[in-house]
Amino acid sequence: MEEEKKISREESLSIIQQMIDTAKQEQKDDGIGWIIWGWLLFLASTFTLCTMQFNWNVNLFFFWNGFGLITALLLVFEACRFFGGRKKTKVKTYTQALFDKLNIGFTISLFLVILSMNIEPMNVHSLKGFALLLGLYGFWILIYGAVLNFRPSIIGAYIT
Repeated sequence: MEEEKKISREESLSIIQQMIDTAKQEQKDDGIGWIIWGWLLFLASTFTLCTMQFNWNVNLFFFWNGFGLITALLLVFEACRFFGGRKKTKVKTYTQALFDKLNIGFTISLFLVILSMNIEPMNVHSLKGFALLLGLYGFWILIYGAVLNFRPSIIGAYIT
């Protein structure tokens, strides 16, 4: 068995301070990502409804494909910013670790549902696929809201 390393009082205080700073930063989210995500979903939904109501000569999935493209570009931008410029934190909180795993699971599930809607052998009808996407999205928002104890997200998740 490995012997536990003894740390000095200063090192101990430094670790505690890093954990406190990380927890504070984690709760300082300005919500811009959620706002952009919500507006993109709203616009894609609204334009799809208008396409159906007014018989616009546009593919029904055109706005959703645009939504996906913009989301992918924003994710690449955020990943470049994270890995390229920002200093990585030494301390990772339980909440951040949970969100990281949740986001990976959500992204994989989202990709699989979209793939099943677009590949012929799987043949998931678009209405059923859209219902699956809404359920997945609602579950994702519910977990975020529950972990952060943010009531509007929890209510929005149940409505979704």
